[in-house]
Amino acid sequence: MTPVHQGHGFATEGASALVTFGLETLGVARITALTSSRNEPAVRVLRKLGFELVENRDFLLPDGRDFSGSSVWARGQSPQRR
Repeated sequence: MTPVHQGHGFATEGASALVTFGLETLGVARITALTSSRNEPAVRVLRKLGFELVENRDFLLPDGRDFSGSSVWARGQSPQRR
């Protein structure tokens, strides 16, 4: 998002609509998000939407790119262990 459009709540509004659609319309039990732990605006959006930090970890993307310093966030019911 360009700087002129940042800080106006667009990301929060869009993400909120997606979370509501997933939880209420589709009936999914849990939504998981992945972001850079250094991306403070994204972390703020996730916290505003009720996501909780699951873990910080490093990932290697399927195309081989390094996605170190990532945060995994979740909202909803924890998966049942079998």
